[in-house]
Parts: sequence; structure tokens; C-alpha cells
Amino acid sequence: STVECLACPGDGACAGRGTCRDDQIAKADAANAAANSYISNTSAMLAYGNGSCVCSEPYFSGNDSFGRATCAEGSCPAGTEEVSPVDGAPNTCQNCSVGK
Repeated sequence: STVECLACPGDGACAGRGTCRDDQIAKADAANAAANSYISNTSAMLAYGNGSCVCSEPYFSGNDSFGRATCAEGSCPAGTEEVSPVDGAPNTCQNCSVGK
């Protein structure tokens, strides 16, 4: 298969609602799997991301023209609201405050 260097969807930030499955994340996951003997060290070294997003909530979805997850569609369910953490982590759905 051909490896293309593409930024993750949503301006490379998964619309602020997920984590980019980039090379750095793929290599970290593979190294962990190698440490637990699930895959070889060589496979871990050669791991690369696919530029897709892993959405922080099951309510966030969507795909781009390449079929990669974008997290740009969907909304939090009734009784919850989308919240942007101050630490820069992806947005999540949290229960609304009383009276909102």
C-alpha cells in the first residue's frame, strides 16, 4: 500500500474532538505492544499512522473524502454539553450544570 503524508482532518486537529492517529501515536502504541510481546520490535519500529481521528466521544463522527474519521459531525446528547478542556485535550460531553 502507498503511504501518504496527510495531516489529520479538521485542520490537523480532528475538529478539536479527537486525537490524530499520526506516526507518533502509532509508534507509541506499537512499542507498547512490542513490550508486551504482541508484535515484534521490528514491526513496532516500522509502524506509521493513517491520519485518521479517534473521536473522544461516540457521539462525534464523520469521514472525509479519503474515508478517514474526522469527528466533525454529531453533537452531545440532551442533558450534556460539549466542553473544551483548558489543557488542550479533545472536547468531551459533560452533564449540563443545573439550570442550563
